[in-house]
Formats: sequence, structure tokens, C-alpha cells
Amino acid sequence: PEAMLSALNHANIVAIAARGLARHPPRLVVSERNSLTSLGTGAKGRLFRALMRGFYPAADHVTTVTEAGRQEMIAAFALPAVTPIPNPVPLSDIRALAAHRPDHPWAQPGATPFLLAVGRLEPQKDHATLLRAFALLRASRDIRLVILGEGSLRPVLERQIRDLGLEGAVALPGFQVNPYGWMAACAAYVLSSRFEGFPNSLIQALACGARVVSTDCPTGPREILDHGTWGHLVPVGDAPALCAAMRAALSAPGGAERSAYLARFRPERIVRAYEEVLL
Repeated sequence: PEAMLSALNHANIVAIAARGLARHPPRLVVSERNSLTSLGTGAKGRLFRALMRGFYPAADHVTTVTEAGRQEMIAAFALPAVTPIPNPVPLSDIRALAAHRPDHPWAQPGATPFLLAVGRLEPQKDHATLLRAFALLRASRDIRLVILGEGSLRPVLERQIRDLGLEGAVALPGFQVNPYGWMAACAAYVLSSRFEGFPNSLIQALACGARVVSTDCPTGPREILDHGTWGHLVPVGDAPALCAAMRAALSAPGGAERSAYLARFRPERIVRAYEEVLL
């Protein structure tokens, strides 16, 4: 090939090593998709940081999905040039799918309003803090919570729901092929993550017309929501702050027109950005 694009740190390291062995090496661009926070501070994280520090400078170019990620990479590995290119989001397809309301009693017209979260039931998504925040909110208003996704923490979260007395107010329907109908039907969309790379679900929720609340985690939410212009940002792991932001979102007027802002994430625009670094 004349050019090669690799993504995720383990694949990037292998791609750089393979390019070094190639008789006719292509132009190689590596894309870092996650915040370096995701590496953690253990032995595995330290190993990956060392490998990235040694290998990434040998790539022809490095991209990230956020400006914050670009700054992380430059600070951590002293790379000469890093280009932020966000993920593409097919807005017209999402809006078409959002017209199909889910076949669930909580999502029908006239039902009690519900908050929505979408994400794997894993520690990164910090649904435990979301449940604590929801319990605080539930004490003062009639509201429900739906969390879409599957993962290893389902039994733990189900136990927490019982301990908080939220049975009947929280639903865990599992993985859904079409989450966009849920996003269009919810009273507000909530992201409670400890860290992200580029949380597409925030853009998807905005495209569906939902009010949005998110933790200000590394990296992505602050940039996607334009420093709070398009949604509420709260500290990571702060249940009272998350509760207050959800309450404010529920009381806010309907979302302003977002089409012009969301156009920056259209696939054709992102393709052009990758062409510029690959060709």
C-alpha cells in the first residue's frame, strides 16, 4: 500500500514495527483513540507508555480524536506534530432511526419522563455514581432512569438499585440495536464516565434533540459540548453535582437548533481530514 492507517495503541505499535521491516514501507499514520488516562498507573499502563514513547515518533503522523488528546500526546511523548480529527457521525441516518420509538412502556407518550444513559456496564462508565445521583433526584421528583448496555457489572448495579430503593424506577434493558429512538424519547441524556476517548453518544443524543448532561472527563465531552454551550458539564464521580445538573437539564427549555454545529462531525468532512494526513 502507498498509505496505512492504524488505530489503538497496541495495533499502532505493531504497525510501526511492521513498517520498519517492510521492504517498501508505506506512509503510516497512527490514530490514538483514547485518553492516556485509560492506561492507568499499573505495570501494564507503564509498559504501554514506554512502548508508545519509543515507537510513536517513528510514525509519519499521529492523530487523536480530540484537541485535549493531542495535547496529552505532545506532553507525554514530545511528538512534533499531532492532528486532532474527531469521529464521524452519520447525522441523517441517526435522525431517521430516531423516528422509531422503542417498544417499551416507559417510552410511550404520556408516560413518566425518563433519563437515559447508554454504555457498557463496566467501571469506565461509572453507572454507580449515576445511580447515586439519580436517587438524590428521585427524592424530589417523579422520574425514571434507563441504562442501555451490557457488561460485567450488571449484578453489582442490580444490587445497588435494590439497596437504593430504586426498583421500579430504573430499567436495564440491555444492548439495543437502535438506541436513537430512546434518545429522542428521553427527557435528558446522561454520560457519567470516568474517562473517554471521543464519546460518540453525546453527538448522537444532540442529533436526536435530547438535552445533555456529562461528566467533564478526559477526553471529549468538553469539546463536544463546546465548553458547556450544548450541555451541562460536571466533575467526575460527584453525585450531588450530577444530580443538580440533571435537575437543571430537566427544567431547561427545549434544545436550540444544532444542525450547523453538528455539521462539523459529518463523515465527508472527516474523510477529507484523513486524506490530508494520509496522502
